Amino acid sequence: MKYLSFILLASILACSSPSRLEEASGEQISIIKKSMNEGYSVVSDFKTVKSKDFKNVYFVGAIVSFPNGEKNYCLWATGGKTNVSFSFAVGEETLLASSLPNGTASSAKIKETDDGTYDLLKYFLM
Repeated sequence: MKYLSFILLASILACSSPSRLEEASGEQISIIKKSMNEGYSVVSDFKTVKSKDFKNVYFVGAIVSFPNGEKNYCLWATGGKTNVSFSFAVGEETLLASSLPNGTASSAKIKETDDGTYDLLKYFLM
């Protein structure tokens, strides 16, 4: 019975994919913090993930405190871990909290459903 339990546990672990999440870089954190609108503040760590849908896009996620006291998950996109000159807010909650331009309206059409975003959502909300 012990052997069967060990095999079952090993099978479950083998099927679960390793996390693609990384710590956000100082450059990513800095551009996001500088973009926060008055009354909004980041209250969690920042995580980032390289999107497979784009050549150089990293998604960055964090929990943000809103002026009404609610805490919401927010998502940004940057043009790399150190090249943050192309940075965008992604999603309605983030557009409220951040002054960065709308990624969905950009020429790249960055969306909340692009590759990598679910990894961040899962980390912060599940």
